[in-house]
Amino acid sequence: MKKSKLILNFIKQKTSQRPSRIKWWKAGLFLIAVTALGGISSKPSNEETEEFYDDEVKPKWAPPAWVFGPAWFILSIFMVWGGRRLLSTRRHFPYRQQLLNLQVMHWFDYLTFRIVYFRLKSPILAMLWTKGDAIIAARSLQLAAKSTDKKLAISYIPLTLWTSYASTLGFFQALYNPDPLFGTKAPLKVSQPIEKRLLKKR
Repeated sequence: MKKSKLILNFIKQKTSQRPSRIKWWKAGLFLIAVTALGGISSKPSNEETEEFYDDEVKPKWAPPAWVFGPAWFILSIFMVWGGRRLLSTRRHFPYRQQLLNLQVMHWFDYLTFRIVYFRLKSPILAMLWTKGDAIIAARSLQLAAKSTDKKLAISYIPLTLWTSYASTLGFFQALYNPDPLFGTKAPLKVSQPIEKRLLKKR
């Protein structure tokens, strides 16, 4: 019974893949394009965005501003790699259309995040965007893990881990910072005990 199941899964995996029509240089161009668009989607310069981030009330576990650029570049490499593998599958590949839709949603989230956070200066929208991407990543990982391509599932692990971590930052910042876009004050005030336990020293 187990042998027949293994054979069936092997056949499904072999027949669901085909030589990729997306060349590596095309995937590389896509990576460069989305990285560039993500960088120019917000009006402020890099120095202004770092200054805005540094001025926000942040938890102790928040990374320095310079970490985000390299981190997202590495995450984008994994996502482009996964997207290329996904596009090389046949129509009967399990969850193919759902995973493609989630890829589109991720890239939309990625390209518009800097607009809502740095241009609109909205911690609330930034939190929603980050949490949304975390849900997209977790769902993609879940579906890819059920498919016949385990390498595809691996491509979603870094994004799932990072966005889960980033969601805690977004939630904290939305609670302890005012939102100029909505004209709201910080829902929670910074007390001395909180400052000692949670806040990152500037």
